Amino acid sequence: VMTILQDINLGFVYTEVQSGVFTVDLNGHIISNMYIYDIMTLRGSAVNVTITDSGEGGGIEGSSSAFNVLEGASLTISGGNGNNVDLRCIDGTLLVLNYNADTFNPYCIKRGI
Repeated sequence: VMTILQDINLGFVYTEVQSGVFTVDLNGHIISNMYIYDIMTLRGSAVNVTITDSGEGGGIEGSSSAFNVLEGASLTISGGNGNNVDLRCIDGTLLVLNYNADTFNPYCIKRGI
């Protein structure tokens, strides 16, 4: 489990995960990015990420596509809040449970939500 200890703005950093099984606990904090940059791209069947929030008010604030779930990767969001969250899932698996967002736009091709 990776526990977030403070709000994080990834700015213009591009993050791609190609292997690993892990949980990100927002712990009441916000992960955000700058316009047109994704927060994270998950690529390949060796990737399985779960996002939770054990604190209060943690969430994801994105622009463009907050997460790309591609080529067999898996993303589960099981807690938190968000603003302007776009999720792009192309031949991946996306499961969203107990998540509150002002603007929430999932987009999937080949596999479902």
